[in-house]
Amino acid sequence: MFPHRIETTIAEKGVLHLESLPFESGDEVEITIHKQTAMPARRGKRTVGEYVGKIHMSDDFDASLPDSFWLDGPD
Repeated sequence: MFPHRIETTIAEKGVLHLESLPFESGDEVEITIHKQTAMPARRGKRTVGEYVGKIHMSDDFDASLPDSFWLDGPD
């Protein structure tokens, strides 16, 4: 199964016509329709140092992870 994305505009009376789709006759497909909305405006230009003191990295960030992390088991 592969996704196929198409953008279109709904016609009068809520009618939607789909043509020339890359599927064979008899293929079962799922159709999901999302209304497009405008992206929220950016709050402004970012500045250097804006997040100083707001981000914390653990002291053991570079430490080895236990085998259980990789093997999906208890410590």
